[in-house]
Amino acid sequence: HRLPNGQEETIYPRSRTFIPARVQDNPFLDNDANYLAQLQKLPEPLRSAMLYGDFSQSLSDKPLQLFPSDWVRAAITRHAAMHARLPDPTHKLPLTALGVDVARGGTDSTIVSRRYGSYYAPFDVVPSNQARTGPEVAARVISLSRNECPIVVDATGVGASVYDHLTQGLGLENVRPHVGSAQSNRRDLSRMLGFVNLRSQVYWQLREALDPSSPLKIALPDDPELVEELLAMTWEEQSKKIKVITKKDLIKVLGRSPDKADALTLAFSVRDEDDPVLDEAARRREA
Repeated sequence: HRLPNGQEETIYPRSRTFIPARVQDNPFLDNDANYLAQLQKLPEPLRSAMLYGDFSQSLSDKPLQLFPSDWVRAAITRHAAMHARLPDPTHKLPLTALGVDVARGGTDSTIVSRRYGSYYAPFDVVPSNQARTGPEVAARVISLSRNECPIVVDATGVGASVYDHLTQGLGLENVRPHVGSAQSNRRDLSRMLGFVNLRSQVYWQLREALDPSSPLKIALPDDPELVEELLAMTWEEQSKKIKVITKKDLIKVLGRSPDKADALTLAFSVRDEDDPVLDEAARRREA
């Protein structure tokens, strides 16, 4: 700030005032077709915020939060509504998939997520003192399985022992390994962005499925740990690819491993020709 006597004075602001605006309000950007195209390909709620100045969707969320809070709350509400109509919906629905996040040792527990179409049952928690070895965990997983449904196991690290016992020891053909660091060749619904790895792909596809515009209408259990894990996740764009926060960095945020969110995405990741729920999501993605 320049004073009347010609001297300069440094002003130190103590507060900021935020004025919502649309891109059209900026005369230097309004006619920039390339910039507008970049904004139009952004996922919600960033798209509405940057294009139209609508920040109402993200007022309670962190910047680049992977799962908007409202979407997670809507999925939990659907779950509660199903239980209000039917105390145990799993008695009326076929088991679609099992997602198995294997304990890393210590006090960790193995988490199993059971998916019945769009409905996810409350998690099955297997304490480490009840299943210490690969064969013991495999036995617990088999006890939860029905109708030879796909079983997706996090085959990284200690999970490899469980996967090997299910496939080689027991000869099961419905078990699938999941390695989050594997390469992804898929793209998001906009067809504009790829994924840095398989983990980012599956988590982002879960985000797309939770979008209110999705036909899937996913129902999630009201589990405080799951909610905390989902809402703590963030993402970023790297060279036109989506990168979801790494598990290592998420552990620093949470102070623990996001085991329930991981098990959930493992169960979600399955798509068979006879799975109408995720088959519909694939048709939307390929359209």
